[in-house]
Amino acid sequence: MTGADFSILFAIRSFFEAGTFDTLMLWVTRAGDAGALWLAAGAVLMLCSSTRRLGAAVLLAVVLYAAVGNGILKPLVGRLRPCDVSDAVGLILACPSSYSFPSGHTGASFAAAGVFWLLKSSWRRTVLAAAVLISFSRLYLFVHYPSDVAGGILCGLAAAFIAVRVTALPAVKSRLS
Repeated sequence: MTGADFSILFAIRSFFEAGTFDTLMLWVTRAGDAGALWLAAGAVLMLCSSTRRLGAAVLLAVVLYAAVGNGILKPLVGRLRPCDVSDAVGLILACPSSYSFPSGHTGASFAAAGVFWLLKSSWRRTVLAAAVLISFSRLYLFVHYPSDVAGGILCGLAAAFIAVRVTALPAVKSRLS
């Protein structure tokens, strides 16, 4: 899969590469660092009773993804990043020292987006667009393979599904009210 992954990465860079786009992609990827954007959104949503379940589910989904995706899968798979394997692309971001699969930025983003979508939030399309943009930034910056992003999407959506189910349990739901 790495051959196809590299072909896609090189195509993305040759099609989109530009100084202004470099700055935008750095800003977008920083928004997704450590799931901070999604953790902040979840915390803010927890402040209002009408959005408390949404906030709790977002927080749970992001933490669940981080535990499984970053805590278990990354070390288990141990996949090197494209920036570790090839120096064919001039990096505009230092190559992260952690493993590549699955993409943590993508997983956290799709964990949050999945919750917004499953709970039919009016913000679901905006959040999904942000998740897609953050995921794309990881490809553009040459720090993840497309298959890392696909793995992050699947794991993030699984975390979202579990978080929505858990926050719907009567004992949990009553505490969130």
